[in-house]
Amino acid sequence: MKVLKKKKTIVLIVIAALIVSAGFYFHHRSAVNAAANAKVQSYSELQRTDVLKEIKTSGKIQSTLSNNITAATDGKIMKVFVKAGDHVTKGETLAVLDSAAIQKQLAAAEKTRKQDITAARTERDTAKNDYAIARLNYSVGDISKQDLLKAKTAYVTAKTAYTQKIGDDSATSALRDQLANCTIKATASGTITSMNATVGATSSGSMFTIEDPGSLKIVVNVNEYDINSVKPGENAIIKTEMTDDEEFHGKVSKVATAAVKNSDGSTATSGKAEFAVEIKISDSTDKVRIGGNARASIVLGGKRDVLAVTSDSLTRNDSGDEIIYTYRKSGSKYYAKAIKVKSGVSNDLYVQVSGSGLKEGLPVLNGADSLKDGQEINLETK
Repeated sequence: MKVLKKKKTIVLIVIAALIVSAGFYFHHRSAVNAAANAKVQSYSELQRTDVLKEIKTSGKIQSTLSNNITAATDGKIMKVFVKAGDHVTKGETLAVLDSAAIQKQLAAAEKTRKQDITAARTERDTAKNDYAIARLNYSVGDISKQDLLKAKTAYVTAKTAYTQKIGDDSATSALRDQLANCTIKATASGTITSMNATVGATSSGSMFTIEDPGSLKIVVNVNEYDINSVKPGENAIIKTEMTDDEEFHGKVSKVATAAVKNSDGSTATSGKAEFAVEIKISDSTDKVRIGGNARASIVLGGKRDVLAVTSDSLTRNDSGDEIIYTYRKSGSKYYAKAIKVKSGVSNDLYVQVSGSGLKEGLPVLNGADSLKDGQEINLETK
């Protein structure tokens, strides 16, 4: 009996050991499987950024003032008083054309006019004198009334002719205009940015271009899908190739009512129409030069320098609260940790978030829709 009891006890001990071993095995296997099946999770650090609704485009830097100076008459260029880069004021003489022939014609025309006026004055004075004599002779009965009226008519005609000669300087005036056109003057104050005028050459086309480098704009094209969102007065952020990431502020100053056209007047299109938009640069433009390339973001709304997450990092819990996930570490394991937030402005990439415990550098898990609070994750190393 003692032997049987002892064997029975040994069997029970062995069975208990097997049960414990099996439990440990399955628990360990389950833990291993759980770790192996845990979601591999990437994350991003919470940072401040601009969350803007914007239209991005590009264009050329231009002056808000741009005047092309052309000669009103063709002629040989005798003198040039400026060079590219010079600042000029409105009315300043830029160049002079050969005017010798016009001056000679003007002198002859003025001499002829003076002679004509003298002759007309003499005829008037003679007719006046004849009319005075006629009135005297008529008073004593030496001439008829018809003769008196004839003398009066001759005087009135001569007087009118003299007045017309005095007032008619059309021939000399036209020549004086031609002479004035031989002096090329600035039509506005600004800087000579280009010139096509050399001594000895014949004036042709644009001789000078005057622009204001201190008042600049960029002209961009906006497609037909976005153009109705753009209004004068809207803010723009501008960057140029010559100033790297430095930002300049601007405002939309003009929005075209018709699409950009080709040189033949037809609408320029490659599948969608585009409309010209002018953006005036508000900041100092000492570093920006006319003709350079610029990138512009026309800001339709949003906020700058706010805490934001990517749109896939924001979700809702079962109670409807907006949440993002960070992680907590326990031993060697990582678990998703939900944080309640309040969303703000958004665009195609980011959503503004605010709430207790949020700070720059906080790890925020991506792909929030597939996570649960407390879920074990395999954190993807950076």
